[in-house]
Amino acid sequence: MGEKIVITIKRPQTPKGKSVQMIKTSEVNDINIKRVKKFKSVLTENDLDAFILFNKEYNNRPNVQYLSGFTGSYAILLISKKENYIITDSRYYIQVKEESDFTLIKQQERKPWSLLKSIFKEQSISRLGYESDNLTVDKYNNLKQMGLSLFETKGLIINLRSCKDEDELKLIKTACEIASEAFNKFYKKIKIGMTEAQLATELTYEMRKLGAEKPVKGHFVVASGKRGQRPHGVFSDKVIEDGDFVTIDFGAVYKGYVSDITRTIGIGNVSKKLLDIYDAVLKTQEKTIKKVSSKI
Repeated sequence: MGEKIVITIKRPQTPKGKSVQMIKTSEVNDINIKRVKKFKSVLTENDLDAFILFNKEYNNRPNVQYLSGFTGSYAILLISKKENYIITDSRYYIQVKEESDFTLIKQQERKPWSLLKSIFKEQSISRLGYESDNLTVDKYNNLKQMGLSLFETKGLIINLRSCKDEDELKLIKTACEIASEAFNKFYKKIKIGMTEAQLATELTYEMRKLGAEKPVKGHFVVASGKRGQRPHGVFSDKVIEDGDFVTIDFGAVYKGYVSDITRTIGIGNVSKKLLDIYDAVLKTQEKTIKKVSSKI
């Protein structure tokens, strides 16, 4: 594989010996309960009997996970003034019980419409809120055929999610700690002759060992040499060469929250021109960080 490289990285390091602060699942469930309680004020304000959210093949997972804690690929949330239901199929019965405090309703037919109709009737639900930016025309028509009064919302949950509370900040901090500590362990393993894909594999492995669910978006940028011109240069089979700059843009997903870090490292005998550019960017970054304030 070639000689092990010597890299000098001038950047803040995660303190040695500092452990990543993990968050218990029970703590996350408590956070979700508080969110749902806050969300239910929407029902009162708009005189709604219930609110419905759909997630199919992860197309609305962030909103569903934000309220229920459930991370699977298929679920329907039905939140009324008195009850919180999660409807899913047999793939996820066990997972729902592990991740969510919502009441599980088992969907046994391929389509959920007859089940939903029976729930609406049983719970006397006639005024139903929905997310217009996450509801297909087909789903809307099926709900409309049940004789419901449907009330459109747009960006409602996104707006709730946009302002992070203290609990969320803890989760984001842990996601950052995982990525930073993983990089500290990973970069010492880099050797000339490895491929970008191998670097990505090693970094993913270190993040997973520290508790990450997965890398952000399932993959990340590793771009070396001339490929560094690509802002989103997803890793390839290109071999790391002496004198290369390698840009790595990565992050960890932890309980639905993500970190995002970019590091550029020099491999072996880097030219003076590249080192001068690196130092200029680093000094600019350090000056900018000193000026960061909540008042800006």
